[in-house]
Formats: sequence, C-alpha cells, structure tokens
Amino acid sequence: MDQAVALVEAAKVAIARNLHRNVTVRDLSRAMRCTPWRLCRAFRRFTGQTLTSYRHALRLQVAVERLRESGIDLTDLALELGYSSHSHFTHVFHRHLGVTPSQVRAEELKKELPRPVPHEARQSAC
Repeated sequence: MDQAVALVEAAKVAIARNLHRNVTVRDLSRAMRCTPWRLCRAFRRFTGQTLTSYRHALRLQVAVERLRESGIDLTDLALELGYSSHSHFTHVFHRHLGVTPSQVRAEELKKELPRPVPHEARQSAC
C-alpha cells in the first residue's frame, strides 16, 4: 500500500513538473519503474481520477490562476501548458469548467474596474 501511495505521489510530481509536455503513461511508468497498468490502477485508486484527468485539472488550475493574474495571450498560455492549439485549450477548458478562458478573463476585468459613482452621490458629496 505504501509503495502505491509513493508511486502516485511521484507521478503527481512528474506531471506537475511537465505540464508543458504531453507525457504519456508509458513515459511516466518508465520513470516510476513500473508497468503502465500498475501506475494507472494505483493512480485511479488513490485519486479517483485518471492520469489524463488529473493532468487536465492541474493545467486548468494553472490556467485560471494565470488568466486572473496577467494579460497573457491565450494561444501563448495554451502552448505553455502543453495544449496543441488555442482551440484545443478552449475546448478542454469549456468542457471541464463550463466557461471559456475569455469569459474568465472578462469576469476578472469586471472585478478590477472601479464601480461608477451614481451622479446623485457625486453631487451630494460636495
């Protein structure tokens, strides 16, 4: 059991360090010195997710943080996170989160804008 937990934790670290690459199950299993079947089974058992689902979730978490923090170009962000194109990134983002990256960015911009002061409030403040 402890070996399986260590295997899963090592796989999580490897995925996080390689978000920009599409590391295959075979690549991960070689690095973990186990069979692909054993890695997939242990990962799903202890996380409730497949390796691919976990990688997408981690990439999307980083994407949302980056969208909120910066004005990075969506294509650059997609490529930086290992997606093959802007459209693939947007498709995965929307499928998992229910909104597009542009919608997340637009919502963040709305939060940053100062609320306009109603005309009546400006006059009474003087």
